[in-house]
Amino acid sequence: MAEDTENKKTATETKSENKLFTAKNIKLFIAMLMGFSLLIGFILLVALSNKDKSSFARLDMPEKNFSFGTMTVGLQEQNRDFENELAGHIELEINIKVTDIQLFKYLEDNKAIFRDAIISNIEERALSDLYDLNEQKRERKMEKLRRALRKVIAKNMPKGELFKIYFSKYFIQKIPLYKRDSYSREQADVPKV
Repeated sequence: MAEDTENKKTATETKSENKLFTAKNIKLFIAMLMGFSLLIGFILLVALSNKDKSSFARLDMPEKNFSFGTMTVGLQEQNRDFENELAGHIELEINIKVTDIQLFKYLEDNKAIFRDAIISNIEERALSDLYDLNEQKRERKMEKLRRALRKVIAKNMPKGELFKIYFSKYFIQKIPLYKRDSYSREQADVPKV
């Protein structure tokens, strides 16, 4: 009798397994997978089309450059007496690419704040931090300045938007040493012209 009960259980389990993999059940499973895939696709489509309106990546307008205008900043160096003196000046114009109309308006409304932050950052630097006769070193110094200014600008941006900085003008003029030296021309034995 125990054997009959075990045989019935085995037969019932075999029938249950056979009923699970019927053609009808497989079709139903495939239909459910397709429906689930369509639902996920629809959700992703809706999520991507309803991005945040203030997002920098949203293309509300064609890509446009925003210019902070031309800025001229005096550059200092230490002289022989370890005093800071004017050693030259830098004239530069900084542009960033903007694709969001709200961000463009924000930049226009707060242009003075950004210019002040940029000028303050540059004034902290010495002429030797920005200029070198070697072209490769000069490029590295320019890139270092670009990264520093990007941080300064990003600090004042809403939500820390990402952007790329371009210099449309980058000109450094050094003041010759004999003109900026703390000694007069007569004391330095420079011939009078």
